[in-house]
Amino acid sequence: MKNKITTALLIASTLVLAACGGGDPTESVKGGTLDFDTSVTVGDALSGYDYFSETSWESFETSQGRTVVEFKGKINPEAYIGTTRNLGEWTGFEDYTITQDTLSKLNEKIQNLKQTYECQFSISKTDDSFEVLYSGVHTEGIKTQPGESFETDTADEDLSVLSNVYTNQPDPKTWAFIYLTAAGVFDE
Repeated sequence: MKNKITTALLIASTLVLAACGGGDPTESVKGGTLDFDTSVTVGDALSGYDYFSETSWESFETSQGRTVVEFKGKINPEAYIGTTRNLGEWTGFEDYTITQDTLSKLNEKIQNLKQTYECQFSISKTDDSFEVLYSGVHTEGIKTQPGESFETDTADEDLSVLSNVYTNQPDPKTWAFIYLTAAGVFDE
């Protein structure tokens, strides 16, 4: 899980970011800003997202000598209660709201559900900049029927999840997963 760099993500994540100077790479990323929103630091945006229940930061070096700072935020389904989305033409353009009942149905379908947003930043060797290497959601749990565990990684190639985190809005992909799973759309 440490290094989820794929060719598609390298192409999609060429966004260069401005960092605060020297020392600890984690602090440089946390104190830096993204080009698409310089009004808030990376650390404040990610650690202050209302839809995470826990957050963590770590840095490591890859076998190629690349320094990577990794952020993880545990997605809190309870925070999605009361949020509404329109699922478009597929559902007749009706608005749907996640309720406590929605989460109860989700928990009936998937036990021990854990969703974690992960974002990795690569630190430049030549200056105080960094770039997004990976953004995505890791999901795991046990499907009640047939009782099998599952694990998936969904890459955020267009950085839309990161953008929603930055604007402190519920992520539509996570919202859809919660609602549609509870509604039985993914039942086998």
